[in-house]
Amino acid sequence: LSSNKRAAHSSSHKTPSLTTVVVNNDGGGIFSFLPIAKHGQDVSFDEFFGTPTSSFSFQKGVEAFGLAYNFSSSFETFKEIYQDGLQNEQPCVIEAQVVG
Repeated sequence: LSSNKRAAHSSSHKTPSLTTVVVNNDGGGIFSFLPIAKHGQDVSFDEFFGTPTSSFSFQKGVEAFGLAYNFSSSFETFKEIYQDGLQNEQPCVIEAQVVG
């Protein structure tokens, strides 16, 4: 494209924002379905297969990339934050904490 066409294209082309949702269920215990789980402490199952996230800060990780961070621990709050994220023209990350 010529520089004039490129400038016209870039000014009329809007880059969509990205809203990323991190579902935080503190690891969820998905690996407990593996056959090795029945051997527990004998094979140090929790040490190698446990996935707790309580020691990890998603907020710090997101902010390290200069992105907006939001946290929700209820469905009502999540819906509000998610709708705001869709309206915003900047990328953002929503951490949705779930129980169960």
